[in-house]
Order: sequence, then structure tokens, then C-alpha cells
Amino acid sequence: MATLSINKPAVAIVASSASYCLPGAAVSLSASGASTYSWTSSPAGFTSSSASINVTPTAATTYTVVGTDAFGCSNTATVSVG
Repeated sequence: MATLSINKPAVAIVASSASYCLPGAAVSLSASGASTYSWTSSPAGFTSSSASINVTPTAATTYTVVGTDAFGCSNTATVSVG
């Protein structure tokens, strides 16, 4: 009997700054660990399919990125700004 392992990509977010004041200069968020990316925000209003984004939220915002690898497996990472 063979064993099948399902591996999710290790999606991570790196922010250009550890702190952010509202309002402030843009913060760069960079995702890694997958082939394609899909960003959303909460509160809603932001979407992107880039690996790296620049954000300037006017209120505390959580950014979520779903990373998908070459096999179609996906995983999620989140970061809060503000």
C-alpha cells in the first residue's frame, strides 16, 4: 500500500515595516512560497494578484493572501496593518 501525502505550500508574508501609523507612508507586503497569489482585505475593498503589494490603509486592515503552487494546492497567510 502506498502512502499519499498532501503538501500545502508554505505561504508567508513579509512586511517592509514592523509598525505603521494611520495615516502613514505605504507599507510593502510581499508573499512567498507559492506560484500565484490572490490578496483580499478586511474591511473589504482591496484585491490583487501580485506577489508584492503596497498598501496605505486608512483604518486597521487585515490582508489575506492565498498562495497556490504548481500542483494547484493552496494555503493562506494573513497580516494586520494599522
